[in-house]
Amino acid sequence: MLERAEGNPFYLEELLATLIDRGLLERRADSWAVLDSSAGLAIPDSVQSVLAARIDLLDPVAKAALQAAAVVGRVFWAGPVTELTGTADIEWRTLEDRDFIRPRAHSTLAGEREFVFKHALTREVAYAGLPKARRGRLHATFAEWLERTGENRDEYAPLLAHHYAEAVRPEDVDLAWPDLEEELEAVRAKAGLWLRRAADLARSRYAVEEQVDLLRKAVALEPDTREAVRLWQEIAHAHALAYDDTGFRDAIERALAQSADDAERAELLGEAAFQCAIRWQKEADRALIEDWSSRALALSRSATRVRGQALVARALCRPTEADADAREAEAIARTLDEPELYSFALFARADVAIAAGRYDDARPIVERRLEVISRIPDPDHRADALWAAVPAYLGQGRFDDARRIASLHDEVASVLTPHHRLHAVAVLLEVEQLAGAWERIRELTPRAEDAEASNNTRCLHNRLALLVCALAHAYLGDEDEARRLERHSEASGVDHYGRTESLIWLALHRGELGRVESLLEELERPKSSLIRSRKFAPVAARLDALAALGSEEMVERDAPPLARPGTYLEPFALRALGIVRHDATLVDAAARRFDEMALVWHAAQTRHALGAERALSN
Repeated sequence: MLERAEGNPFYLEELLATLIDRGLLERRADSWAVLDSSAGLAIPDSVQSVLAARIDLLDPVAKAALQAAAVVGRVFWAGPVTELTGTADIEWRTLEDRDFIRPRAHSTLAGEREFVFKHALTREVAYAGLPKARRGRLHATFAEWLERTGENRDEYAPLLAHHYAEAVRPEDVDLAWPDLEEELEAVRAKAGLWLRRAADLARSRYAVEEQVDLLRKAVALEPDTREAVRLWQEIAHAHALAYDDTGFRDAIERALAQSADDAERAELLGEAAFQCAIRWQKEADRALIEDWSSRALALSRSATRVRGQALVARALCRPTEADADAREAEAIARTLDEPELYSFALFARADVAIAAGRYDDARPIVERRLEVISRIPDPDHRADALWAAVPAYLGQGRFDDARRIASLHDEVASVLTPHHRLHAVAVLLEVEQLAGAWERIRELTPRAEDAEASNNTRCLHNRLALLVCALAHAYLGDEDEARRLERHSEASGVDHYGRTESLIWLALHRGELGRVESLLEELERPKSSLIRSRKFAPVAARLDALAALGSEEMVERDAPPLARPGTYLEPFALRALGIVRHDATLVDAAARRFDEMALVWHAAQTRHALGAERALSN
């Protein structure tokens, strides 16, 4: 087969395309790799030359047209190729007959004949045949043509950004623009303009990876240091939206390294501390957040937005000073009429109240924040505010309200980034897990798996969402599916938050008390999150585990403060105390409290425990 291909360049291209489509061959840099050795393939070293020979057989006008078309892209138009070659005498039919290109019925550019390379390989080899000294100028010429023809419309921004950036590639610029400094600077300015514009459009679609790629190209071309700092800050913010802490930190550090202005550095440090504290909330970042926020506060002593951001970040790091810092940030936000800062100051205050179990205090703060977000257009911020509101309702066992807020969060977050979509389903699962609504969680399982697979950044919910689904299937009697989901969760490789409540409940359900003991040790380790308020499931699981293990001393020490009337954790505390004291009255009180919150499954489980206690007492 290959022998026939070497003698027939037309057949060779068809063969290579077939092999690639079947997953047997892969292009790597300037070589080919056989992906399935069992296929018995030996790709000749001369493949590139044979393909190039097909193009060399064309007459000069047709060859120039094909190479110019390759500059435009896999899809191209007759008009710009004519402009790039400087001739209208192009025999398109010849290129069609020789199987290089084919026409498209409907053009994406009004009034222009549109073609497509029949195979990507043809376009690649045609482009490679162009000297680097010519490529840049041709990219610039096409971009200028598209700018005129497309009338600066946003739909062409990514294409213009690409071609202007290719025109001034740093590694080729000396070859493409020798002694043409003025023209080079004009094209470079165009590249920066369109890269920013395309990045803004990507941001509006929450296409964060595309936005970051465009901004990184822009900063590589930016000669002005202050503008480069601004671009790195924008790149950092994009990484923050995607919850990419590594990319965020790299971009912030690059911006700080280039900044020499105190006000600018204060802004960068405040943003760094703030995003790091509210996004990924890792305990490991506490010292870094402390450093960034302290430096920002030192550089910004007046009532500025930067100071407010730094105070919010510090509030999440210092529990003993959190309320005072949050209140100062709130006052600054009111003075400046900064709704976003005001919203986050309220978040910090609510976090303090919820962590202390003061749900009556927390709920009005949360509801004030939900009113504020009506003034905030940023959907990412609205999603964050809605998610942060849920614990205030859960703490009081107000599941109708919690479900309403979780549903609103789902509407906002599910249309943003893949990471947001994971959060959207995670919040729904969080509410239903606490409610014991296992059928509902089973319905959400396919969505949770899809969200986990789509999210390519590290997040505890990659693991936690799947564990909640595994627990639901175990309780519903599908142990095989529970085990599969548990294995899937372990494969996520994410465990930096140490959330083990679902594993504890799984072990209790399976009667694996030895595993329960080891998981309790893991749960007792210092928590890895700066956010203090989301603790209902771990605390409830811990109470259930201690009761099952007969740890009377620890239950007697820890359960009474949690048995506050009108709270979600009250019946868990009463049940644990009733079990270790062998007091059926307390277990019955727990079941009645679950009934009052309409938590049917939890009530049934408690009555099962009540029956066991009565059997023991008899």
